[in-house]
Amino acid sequence: PASSEINLDLSYDIRWIGKNIFVTNVQGQTVMNVIITSKNMKINISRLQAGIYFLAAKKDDGESMNMRFMKF
Repeated sequence: PASSEINLDLSYDIRWIGKNIFVTNVQGQTVMNVIITSKNMKINISRLQAGIYFLAAKKDDGESMNMRFMKF
């Protein structure tokens, strides 16, 4: 669970830099769209309401990242 930010360690593959991260709620609505700017990315989630969210991103080669997190 997180309250104000989530941290992503993308140092294993710098090809994530410049790609979009989409954060969606459980209804499937996109609530945030963030561009990855560094290999250790912090995403501010303080403006989101408490609940469960999904994070998704995709690289040009088709590899995708999907995560779930809880905001409290």
